[in-house]
Amino acid sequence: MLLLLALLVACRDLATANQTAGHPASTRVPSGPPTPVINALLSPAAALTWLADQHALLTRPWVAGYDRDCGHGHACSFGEAWAYDTSGSGCNTRQDLLRAAMTDVVYRSGSHCSIESGRLADPYTGTSLTFSGDKPDGVEVDHVLPLATSWALGASHWSQAQRNTFANDRSVELLPVGRASNLLE
Repeated sequence: MLLLLALLVACRDLATANQTAGHPASTRVPSGPPTPVINALLSPAAALTWLADQHALLTRPWVAGYDRDCGHGHACSFGEAWAYDTSGSGCNTRQDLLRAAMTDVVYRSGSHCSIESGRLADPYTGTSLTFSGDKPDGVEVDHVLPLATSWALGASHWSQAQRNTFANDRSVELLPVGRASNLLE
């Protein structure tokens, strides 16, 4: 995340420098040697030093109304967790994700959705995790862009249906991971 931020800031700084020098901002690659900022980012140590000198707001703004709880009297901002069959498979979104990402899957008796056990290669750490139906807490589904962040960055203005769709988006928003790596986020 910090590396992405550093790259975005570097691109902004390059665009600002070009505009200040009287050059319009464009996507054209300049000819000639790389700029000093790009040279500095070629080395990981130099990039970290440059990043340490930057001052960026790394917290999200607070926007009223966000509530994940769906109990009585709560807003249920993104709908009930894992309550939707978004694929038509008869399984909820979490079950679909786990079925697709895990290997050695054993289903509970009489079910094609509820997983009894399996293995997951955590994409964040590369470790192999064992999933057990009686202790499923070791494997979680990460919202790559946290729902609270998406709320603060504009989802608060979406319809309930749009927020439900986003929260269950299997294409880019959801990723099965280990609990420990999900909590580090």
